[in-house]
Amino acid sequence: MRKNLLLSAFLLLCAALALLGFLDAWPCRAADDDEIIAPEQMDVCLDCHGETINMEQLAASAHGKLNCQSCHAGVDRFPHPEKAIAQAPDCTSCHNGQKAGPNWPVHHAGKKTADCASCHGGKAHEIAQISAATPAQQQAACKSCHATPLTELRKSAHNPANLDCFGCHGTKGKAAPPHGDAMCDRCHHDIIKVVSGSVHARAGAKKSSCLACHGQSGHRVSIPRWGTPEQQQATCMSCHADVQKKMQASVHGNVAGRGMSLKCVDCHGASPHDIKTPSTKAGAGALCARCHSGEAWRLAPMAHGQAAKGGSALDCQTCHGGDAHGVVMPVKSAKETRSAECLKCHNQAAMDIQSSAHNGAITSGGDKPLPDCIACHGESVHGVTPSAQLGAEVQDAICIKCHSDTAKAIADSVHGRNNIQFRGKAPSCVACHGGSSHRILPLAEMNREQQEKACKNCHENLSLSLKNSVHDLPDKEPGDHPTCLHCHGGNPHRIAPPKHTTPQELAIMCGECHSNAARMSRYGLTTEAFTSFEQTFHGKALLRFKKDNSANCTDCHGLHGVLSPDNPDSPTHPNNVVATCRKCHPNGELNFAMSGANHLRTHIKKLPILHIEELAFLTLIWGAMSFLLGMVVLDLRTKVLRKGSHPESGKPAAWLIAISFVALVAGILLAYLHVPYAWWTWVFAVVCMVAAFICYHIKRRMSPPHPVRKWYERMSRLQRVQHFLLAGSFTVLVLTGFPLRFAEVGWMHYPLYLFGGFDGARIIHRIAGVTMVVNWIWHVSYLLLAWKKYGFTFQSWTMWPRWKDVTDLIDSLKFYFGLAPAPPHYTRFQFREKFDYFADMWGTIVMGFSGFVMWFPAELGNHLPPWMFGFSYIAHSYEGLLAMMAIIVWHFYNVHLNPDAFPMNPAWLTGQISEEEMERDHPLEKKERDAMPAEAQPRQPAH
Repeated sequence: MRKNLLLSAFLLLCAALALLGFLDAWPCRAADDDEIIAPEQMDVCLDCHGETINMEQLAASAHGKLNCQSCHAGVDRFPHPEKAIAQAPDCTSCHNGQKAGPNWPVHHAGKKTADCASCHGGKAHEIAQISAATPAQQQAACKSCHATPLTELRKSAHNPANLDCFGCHGTKGKAAPPHGDAMCDRCHHDIIKVVSGSVHARAGAKKSSCLACHGQSGHRVSIPRWGTPEQQQATCMSCHADVQKKMQASVHGNVAGRGMSLKCVDCHGASPHDIKTPSTKAGAGALCARCHSGEAWRLAPMAHGQAAKGGSALDCQTCHGGDAHGVVMPVKSAKETRSAECLKCHNQAAMDIQSSAHNGAITSGGDKPLPDCIACHGESVHGVTPSAQLGAEVQDAICIKCHSDTAKAIADSVHGRNNIQFRGKAPSCVACHGGSSHRILPLAEMNREQQEKACKNCHENLSLSLKNSVHDLPDKEPGDHPTCLHCHGGNPHRIAPPKHTTPQELAIMCGECHSNAARMSRYGLTTEAFTSFEQTFHGKALLRFKKDNSANCTDCHGLHGVLSPDNPDSPTHPNNVVATCRKCHPNGELNFAMSGANHLRTHIKKLPILHIEELAFLTLIWGAMSFLLGMVVLDLRTKVLRKGSHPESGKPAAWLIAISFVALVAGILLAYLHVPYAWWTWVFAVVCMVAAFICYHIKRRMSPPHPVRKWYERMSRLQRVQHFLLAGSFTVLVLTGFPLRFAEVGWMHYPLYLFGGFDGARIIHRIAGVTMVVNWIWHVSYLLLAWKKYGFTFQSWTMWPRWKDVTDLIDSLKFYFGLAPAPPHYTRFQFREKFDYFADMWGTIVMGFSGFVMWFPAELGNHLPPWMFGFSYIAHSYEGLLAMMAIIVWHFYNVHLNPDAFPMNPAWLTGQISEEEMERDHPLEKKERDAMPAEAQPRQPAH
């Protein structure tokens, strides 16, 4: 209750005081209303406020002509009370039009409020008129709030010296245009017009604004051409990142290897505001020609140029990557890539190259460099030569670039351009290597049909003759039958006609196939066709002694039309063989031509008489030589190993003689069996014989022989002459005949050098043969005269075989085997001398007759059976071998190498032997002659 009373009293007191104040003031206001003074002159206000206001700045400001009351409304009397407060200045009271326009809210709505002074000077009494200010002053006004944009603006193309804020944001408070290209259009109308026609403004494309190229901020606008190429490219690549990757990998990413890249405007227009995309291939080519004028000039007349294509030329991108921004340079790219570009358009060429020898240029590089398309079609990718301009000589010149060694080889061959056979029109490389420049085939890898097709282009007639040949039979295995290349040198670039191929090469070429047993067996043939030719005179003279005038395979069988001998058209058929043989033997007739001299081994197998003859001679040789060798070995054994034996030469010499003899015989057998290096055994035999000769002379010095008491005549002078002619002619015949008999033994050729070589040896061999025959006739005449002198009794023929010769042989064998204490007692001639004698007499007949048949094959062969030539060859060959072996093994041993007669029996020179020799070798004859009176001992007229 008490609190309520105090509150009511307080309220009444306050109301009374307020009433008293109002009553006191009312009379005063009413009394002064007539004394109010409006402050029209600024001087009135400045009397009090002049010290705080810079009148000079106020006078120079935009409000210099206004009075204070214009802005400081609210002081309604003058003088005003000391504490009178004016209303806040309100710019809109005068500048109410600035509220209109869309940009006014920039500084107010939803943002930090900016008063007028923020832009018009900062102080109320120094308000500046922006429209009348310099750009620097205007920028300074904006800088108070927008320092960062103005910093960027100074670094941009719109720096304050060129454009102030109002240029883009409005002038004198009026509304500014919308942001974007329309704003730029106010100053850059001409440029905007150009841009509107470029690729950056075309319909359907994402439109690019000015700021997309000129900077990401309107306050930092840049001009790309003022920057480096990298900066300019960076401007474009901000939108075209995919293009950037392609460009970096392309040839334009590093121009000429100098680290420079093309600018986009270099290809897409002269101005960055007028960016264009070449819309046609011709346009793209013209665009490239701006920088590559030389390449364009070379390209124009070529296969890919407009002049060659009638205006439908290839554009650059077809070969340089297909993408304008990913341009590659085929010249510097791998051959596989470069050629692959060509084959995109040239499908047929691609198919041909797949089976070509040049396919490695595309599929694999390989170890050997292989050509690509450019290598053949021009030195430059822009200078590709049209196929129509590549004639044969041009094509060959292209091939020579890589195949210079081949060009040198072919120049000297039959296909060389200077060869008179073609009169300068030799076949081109393409003509032989497949017929297509893109399908080059190595001739060596072609099958027979392909090779014949290549050769048939020029040699159609020869190809037709080959069709009838036995060489044209179907192959059971690839390569069984010869091809043109096989017979004409083997090297396709050194083709030689038969006249330029040596006869030896032709024969060896035939032998390559005909000595192949596996190949021949597939067609039921043997290798004897060639081996038998090697064993004939023609084959040995040709192959072993290099005699070009001897017949070879083609001389008898032809070249391309090789036919079976059963074919009536064959040169070796009986109908034609005479004409064939007469090419070398004009006198030849059918009997001679059918003798089979060129394939004697096959002829021997076909004719039983020849086969039997050969077996007979082989049996005789092996039988006779086995017997003779056995007898010599037994005799040597007895003289060397028998106790009590004292050979005249001494035991050391006898041992060396035995070793030498064994080595000599071994060499003969090894040579007969064609064992290599058989002649070394003969060298060893000679060395042993020289050592034996030395030992013999040492013995003679140490114990000189006793003087000879008596000499006995062994051979008359006439007999010694006949013996000399026989020994000399036989030695010459062996030295000149056996090199031909064993022509396959290389060292056997050396003795021929003693007689002037092969041709000289043939002449001397015939002279020696005639000498032997004449000497034989002389000796037979001598025997007949002696026979007549002794009344046609055999008393004068002391060489005639008798029964005692048989018993002497048996007794000798008993002695050799220890069954008899001493050898038999011999008369004038032992069975050993008689064997020599009759072997010579019989051998001369055989060798003489067969030798004359072989010397005059046509003249004698025409009148003899066809098999007679083969018969004579076998007899002459085997009898000569038997005679030579018998002389060396039997006669030389008995007369010269026997330890009791070493180093020789001098009777063939002196005609006499000592009494000791008579007692040892001819005791019965000595006894008979000693029993006769000296004057009664007859001179022996014959053997």
